[in-house]
Amino acid sequence: MIKTVLIDSREPEWCRDLRLAAVRPLVQELPAGDAWVITDDAVLVVERKSLSDLCASIADGRLLNQAVEMRKASEWCYVVVIGVPSVVSGRVVVSGRPTQWHWSSVQGALLTAQELGVLTLWCENDASYGPMLEWLARRDRGVARVKVRRQAVMEAPAEALLSAIPGIGDGRAGALLKHCGTAAWALDFLTGEGGGEVPGIGASTKAAARAALGLADDLRLTVIVKENENE
Repeated sequence: MIKTVLIDSREPEWCRDLRLAAVRPLVQELPAGDAWVITDDAVLVVERKSLSDLCASIADGRLLNQAVEMRKASEWCYVVVIGVPSVVSGRVVVSGRPTQWHWSSVQGALLTAQELGVLTLWCENDASYGPMLEWLARRDRGVARVKVRRQAVMEAPAEALLSAIPGIGDGRAGALLKHCGTAAWALDFLTGEGGGEVPGIGASTKAAARAALGLADDLRLTVIVKENENE
């Protein structure tokens, strides 16, 4: 439900007169964005741009600076572009005429803004701007429950270090860490006599690890535990 609508005082008159869900907007200079739509659960910060202004703001660097300021104000940030772009020979068409802007450059800039946390939406014309803001306000911003076909597991730095050793791989790296506790103790285990057994880690794997680490037969990596100097 929309509770409050703030419109930047520098916006054109038709924007300052927008009524979203019958809520009369308050007009004032905003620190970021052109419209703030305040709902029960979020503050939506929206930057409105025409196609020509979008390209100009990419050229002079305003787009990314605006994205940073918007993210300071809210986690729900959007650039709403008035006009759906068309492309001719890889170049963006504005007002029916091809520009010098490569579509790949525009996409790259918008992707960077998205990586900063500001998403891009496209409106067909000025008349669809208000309904777009109302649609954004109505969207569910709760937890999204999804089913995945493959489970993703983030590789820890210690696993990445050990799995780079020939013959170790992801599975054995996890087994080593489970047995040894840390990557340091795992290297101690691989290059020395080691204590206990780790499935899949035999003499040949240890020899390959020593060779990869450039250790001669009389050398090993070992963890030295310092005694408490105060005792």
